[in-house]
Amino acid sequence: MQNLTDNKWNFCSFHKITMLCLGLLVATQMSAQNSYQLIKTFPVEGWVLASDELKHAYVVNNENNILKLDSLGSLLAIYSENQYGEVSSIDATNPFEVLVFYKDYNVAISLDINMNAKQLYKFATVGINEVSAACMSYDNTIWAYDLSDNKLKKIDTNYKITHESFEVSKLLGGVIEPNYMVERDNMLYVVDEERGIFVFDMYGTYFRSYLFPGVQNLQIINRSLVFYKNGDLNVVDMQSQREEKIVLPEDIGEIKSTQVTRDYLMLLTKGELNLFKVTVEGQ
Repeated sequence: MQNLTDNKWNFCSFHKITMLCLGLLVATQMSAQNSYQLIKTFPVEGWVLASDELKHAYVVNNENNILKLDSLGSLLAIYSENQYGEVSSIDATNPFEVLVFYKDYNVAISLDINMNAKQLYKFATVGINEVSAACMSYDNTIWAYDLSDNKLKKIDTNYKITHESFEVSKLLGGVIEPNYMVERDNMLYVVDEERGIFVFDMYGTYFRSYLFPGVQNLQIINRSLVFYKNGDLNVVDMQSQREEKIVLPEDIGEIKSTQVTRDYLMLLTKGELNLFKVTVEGQ
């Protein structure tokens, strides 16, 4: 039997190398024109798109199945679970521990790299009755945002709340309703599409805000926020808050979701998922 601890160690080492490469790619993209090579168009009617650092794509189709594809657009696995309603979000930050969140039923399920269910989290079991967003943490626990008391809560596999923030509405001077969260480099990024991005440390302590309303598909790449907004792919340096726009491929149609992973760009449109290899001209 393969040791799961070894998997986690290997992922952490791989993660550091990959994030450096992603950071260099995004930094170059901010000052150069890109060329795009269409690798494959995969026919799918979907609404949720995620990716991992192994260049896998995860897309939810109109039958609520999660399709996992490789970087060449080949179908690797399908996960089907319909008793908990529609998939709200997928956190594939760690490809060995993918978290699928079902907001309507207040549950989340973690999947292994082969898309087999590992752990079911019923938030009501720990007294959290209205979760609006959830994501994985570095230590294989999960973060949940509890709308009923406006707090971030960290839950382990034994259904124990290990960390809890202060009431976020009092910290921010107003109520937020996050629809997406992701943890990167020991910081938690909480997205309220109406108000912006709110950052907390690994203990749930508030750190800072980025007031960019309309943010979708947030990714953290090195020291940059990468997100889709108003038809553009945006890169924001977290220190200077300098915002740049990346020119996307033409004639794609209406884009529903985006993902950047190493030298690949994934665009989910109506009826298809487009996978592009990115080349920075002049490099």
